Amino acid sequence: MKKLFIAIIILIPIGISFLPVIATKMADAAFDKPEDKHSPEALKRALQIDTGMFLHSIARPIAEKAIIFFPESTDMDYFVYTAAICSTRDGKPEAAQYWYQRFVDIYPKHPWTQQARNNLNKLKELNR
Repeated sequence: MKKLFIAIIILIPIGISFLPVIATKMADAAFDKPEDKHSPEALKRALQIDTGMFLHSIARPIAEKAIIFFPESTDMDYFVYTAAICSTRDGKPEAAQYWYQRFVDIYPKHPWTQQARNNLNKLKELNR
């Protein structure tokens, strides 16, 4: 039983360390097959993995590319908001302002709009 416990303790971090690689492969596969109706959902899952692991510099270009590749996706709100958040956390305030403003403009009644507006106003104050 002790050996099993040790094996599990060793294997869990190894498995977690592969998550960014898996997310990148998911995103690449989605961009390789933009006609596949499941591609936007795969991108969303990849972004959730990357942002969940605080890999905003990896997630930001994926979100931005998703916006270009899948403009009609039902996940577009997620892609735009993720681009904004990742831009902020990646130290790209101009890009963050752009994406927050775009989110507010496109989704004026979305549940995330007030938070996007608040973040946008904070960024504008900081960049005066």
